Amino acid sequence: MQKEGAGFAGFAAWLDMSPADGDMFAVPDPDSLIQLPWKPEVGWLASDLYLDGEPIAASPRVALKAQIAKAAKKGYTMKTGVECEYFLVGMALPSRMKRTLNQSPVTTSQH
Repeated sequence: MQKEGAGFAGFAAWLDMSPADGDMFAVPDPDSLIQLPWKPEVGWLASDLYLDGEPIAASPRVALKAQIAKAAKKGYTMKTGVECEYFLVGMALPSRMKRTLNQSPVTTSQH
């Protein structure tokens, strides 16, 4: 799996593919290896997506790498971050939390 990747139906990933397209392969990137902080015995690897042996331009990591290369050619260094999102569904919350969750991030940060 390290060299050939794990195959799956590409159209299920919503990358402008149809069921007629071949399988997509997620090839792990060994440079992305991290240890999960909440489960230290588990390692996690990000993968690049390939179809017919070629990187899929619309896949997030391939698109990001292309933008980083364009920025580097112009003398820029690109920095990125992760935006973690979550939803609370069907959970009883104290009223003060309900007020906070219903505010926009701009409004919330002003308090």
